[in-house]
Amino acid sequence: LITRQFNEELMAWNAEQVRTEELFDLTMKALYKNYAGFEIHELYLPILFTLSTNATTYSKQQYLDQQKKEMIALFINEGGNNDVVAVFSKWELTPQGQLALRLVFLLERQFINDPVGWSDENAFTALHGNLESLFNCKAYPVSMPLNGFMQTNRFLKNDPKCKDLIKLLKTYLVGTDTILRIWD
Repeated sequence: LITRQFNEELMAWNAEQVRTEELFDLTMKALYKNYAGFEIHELYLPILFTLSTNATTYSKQQYLDQQKKEMIALFINEGGNNDVVAVFSKWELTPQGQLALRLVFLLERQFINDPVGWSDENAFTALHGNLESLFNCKAYPVSMPLNGFMQTNRFLKNDPKCKDLIKLLKTYLVGTDTILRIWD
C-alpha cells in the first residue's frame, strides 16, 4: 500500500511538472510570435505565516484561487497598463521558512532603447496597493531579477542570447519545482 501510494504521488508530481512546463512553453511561444521582446518586473509578497506551522490550517485555494487570479487581471486592466503581456506566479519559501508569492510581470518591449520600467508609474502604484489589500500583506518591488539568478531583465528576440535567457527564466520559474514545490 505504501509503495502504491508513493507511486501515485510521484506520478501526480511528474504530471504537474509536465503540465507546468507545457504552459510555460505555450506562453513563451505566443510571446515570441506576437512581440519583439519583453522585460520582467517583480513583486514579492511574503505571506504572514510559516508553511511548517500552519500547513494543515491553510490551503493553496485561500491564497491564489481563480478569484484572485481574475482580480489581478482586473487590476491590470483597470490601471490601463497595456504594457503587461503576461504574469507568472511562483510560491517560494524564504530562508526563515516563511511562505512568499513572487509575481513576475512581463512588460512589452519593442526596441533595445525602450525606457526601463512601467510606462505608467501611477498604474503600477495602484496595482501594488490593490495586491497588498488582496493578499493582506506587504508587497515589495524586486530590484534584482529572480533573486539575482539573471543578469538582465530584458528579453529581445533580435538578441542572440534571448533563447538562452528564456531557458534561464524557465529554469527559475518551472525547473526549480522539480526539487521543491509549494502546495501540490
